[in-house]
Amino acid sequence: MPKIGLVLSGALSKGAYQLGFLKALNEKINTKHIKIIAGTSIGACNAYSFSTNKLDVLEKLWLEFDISNAFKLWRKVVFKNTIRKHLNILMTDGDEAKIPFYVTTLRVFPWWKFRYIRFEGNYQKHWLKMINGAVGFPIITGPATFHKFQVYTDGGIVDNIPIRPLNGYDLDLIIVLHFDPKFKINYRAYGKTIVVDVDCSAGIIDGQRSFDFSNKNVSKMIDIGYNNGIKTIDRLVYQVENGELLDEAKKIRKEQEKARENQRALDSWPTRLNRVFKKQRDKLNIKSHIDDYQ
Repeated sequence: MPKIGLVLSGALSKGAYQLGFLKALNEKINTKHIKIIAGTSIGACNAYSFSTNKLDVLEKLWLEFDISNAFKLWRKVVFKNTIRKHLNILMTDGDEAKIPFYVTTLRVFPWWKFRYIRFEGNYQKHWLKMINGAVGFPIITGPATFHKFQVYTDGGIVDNIPIRPLNGYDLDLIIVLHFDPKFKINYRAYGKTIVVDVDCSAGIIDGQRSFDFSNKNVSKMIDIGYNNGIKTIDRLVYQVENGELLDEAKKIRKEQEKARENQRALDSWPTRLNRVFKKQRDKLNIKSHIDDYQ
């Protein structure tokens, strides 16, 4: 099997699709072949759960959320601090991140600084603060995180599809899960590494609301992600065995391009903001390690 990297974009309620895809991946591929993960916003939460083998715990929390509109979500998250409470259940002493993963975060005080923070090894208490900040955007999905007189929040406005942290890793295959039909990858920049770019929005009913965390909608997203994950992974694994992975990846790319032709972006604002920050993001050395934040 090839050495694999995963990229999990920010997606709000559509992160449940990623969860379903990850469940399929966990069934079909031994996790020892997953070498690195990068996640933004809810993708960071999914990355933690996959790395620590707690997808079952995360799925239960997803289904318990059960909020159907933006106002109810805002009230429950901002005033009742629901995200922090759920992270307290998900992230516990004894957890081990067996697969290293990066989380995008934005420090907004005392000055602006964007970082990809690498997590690995045994869980430590300050992880909770940093991931809580990375998952919640002020006013929209919760308060920022205060840590050592600094303020951290969701890094999705700078990089919502964090493929960049995987540069430099010895990987045979990168699987990118996102929801932006306008997203483009320069495949040549990754050399011999094969990149499979999966626009998950192409498999979701048009008009899917980002703030619909109802039990019915979340269950549907998990099922769609799982079924599409099984199909995609079966195709890739079969071609790995035949030595034709690159050809199959190219077929998937063409299918994706066709599916995106008339596909409307489910969340356009992160894409627009990412374009604004692209030049600054690309010229900086912005990787760091969670131990730097103890």
